[in-house]
Amino acid sequence: PRRERGPRIAEALGLLGLEEVSRRRHKGLSGGEAQRLALARVIASHAEILLLDEPTASVDAESRDRILAALAALSQSGTTVIFSSHEPALIDSLAQRVILFDRGGIASDIEGNHEK
Repeated sequence: PRRERGPRIAEALGLLGLEEVSRRRHKGLSGGEAQRLALARVIASHAEILLLDEPTASVDAESRDRILAALAALSQSGTTVIFSSHEPALIDSLAQRVILFDRGGIASDIEGNHEK
């Protein structure tokens, strides 16, 4: 609904530390800011499921930390977050279930306390 747009957008921007860039043109954003802004758009939609491909790839440490915190908060609030990653630290910090693929097939599927 139209009346919810402003608060949803403000919440998503705040979650990703983008309040100060909300009035800048997209061309003036850094790569990390642009990636966080794309995620904020999805968060503002209140999607029940997020499917992300390498959500922290090619971003600086600050952007990575903000993205991780936002994804953890979304997961805690009941949003299902599905992501691909080659980063063991990202997987260890967020994943509740890990499915490892090898040569196009499932090599392992571990729920709960996954192996590190």
